[in-house]
Amino acid sequence: MIEIKNKADCTCCTACASICPKDAIEMVKDEDGFKYPVVNKEKCIECGLCVNVCPMLKKYENKDNKIQFYAAYNKNADIKNESTSGGFFTALAEKVIDCGGIVYGAAFDDELNVIHCGVEDKKNLARFRSSKYVQSDLKSIFREIKENVERGRNVLFSGTPCQIYGLKSYLPKEYSNLICVEVICRGTPSPMYYEYYKKNKIEKYRSEIQSLSFRKKTYGYNSSTMSIQFKNGKEYNRGHESDELIKAFLNGYCSKESCYHCHFKSFTTIGDFKIGDLWNLGRYLGSEFQNGTTLVICCSDKAKNLLNQIKDAIELKEIDKKDAEFYNGNGNGSMILDIAYRPKERDTFLKDLRELGFRKVKSKYLKITPTEYVKMKLKPILYKLKLLDKVKLRSK
Repeated sequence: MIEIKNKADCTCCTACASICPKDAIEMVKDEDGFKYPVVNKEKCIECGLCVNVCPMLKKYENKDNKIQFYAAYNKNADIKNESTSGGFFTALAEKVIDCGGIVYGAAFDDELNVIHCGVEDKKNLARFRSSKYVQSDLKSIFREIKENVERGRNVLFSGTPCQIYGLKSYLPKEYSNLICVEVICRGTPSPMYYEYYKKNKIEKYRSEIQSLSFRKKTYGYNSSTMSIQFKNGKEYNRGHESDELIKAFLNGYCSKESCYHCHFKSFTTIGDFKIGDLWNLGRYLGSEFQNGTTLVICCSDKAKNLLNQIKDAIELKEIDKKDAEFYNGNGNGSMILDIAYRPKERDTFLKDLRELGFRKVKSKYLKITPTEYVKMKLKPILYKLKLLDKVKLRSK
């Protein structure tokens, strides 16, 4: 049976729980809010399926090394502006739904928790736009996907690399009607920390949250902003230099343990697409690429065929591997290959959060430096003057 002795060895992908024929495995929250598999030994029949399906115990050979790199953005300006990057995924998802398919991705539920869900109406695809820097709850999505693909329905699934590998490991074979889109990942922050963050904002603004966007283009694409709208009409807009969630994420304080030992960093994938950001590419390709660009890496023949089918909905330009790596990391390494940084304070950050509370953790770990304070104050001014993209305020 599956047994998690070291959390670095588990991505919380749910493959083991999904394959268990006796439903003997439950995904249970730990003290940091991450859901790990726990086996009910009374139900377990020692079949070994849970161990065999674990993506962390497998060695993968990516199926197609003839990868191609593209910069892309959606020709629909509204979709592009609402999207974290260039809106490529929406174009792909619309095509799948037009063909009678179903699309799965990370979305907010009614309580603004981050979950994976399926969408069959193009009007609901907006739920998948905008990054969610929280570990998503997959629930029974893998089983649902298996049922749909085996019925012959077209399915599009997007997720982090470990979620893609988990799904692929769970499924018994390759399906021509399944498209997997791997979102280039920097780590998955704690749902517990996210809950503390939301509670702090609700208390501070004395209102429930109406909507939340982790990377709204308030000050343009290259200076993405945490934006919260409250039911009392108030609004919160802060960037990486001052927002407590984004700052904790970028400093590596709150991701799950396996993120600091990621097995799935590569230019290729066993999925079909890898997608991510291309920062400041407008200086290279032209101003039309400046306000949001998706890095699209085609990793299979299926992906290349689909790309051709949506070419009328997107602006597409092929780039080379070197530029994909450079602009994906904004000149500071590349998230395609770089594993999440684990600071020494990771061991105490979430423990202090539980024991001391959000405000004390904020003052201990997330103080705004004088330089960051200046950046925070200058940003809206420079944006109004159309000078923000010319001044490098973005940290690595």
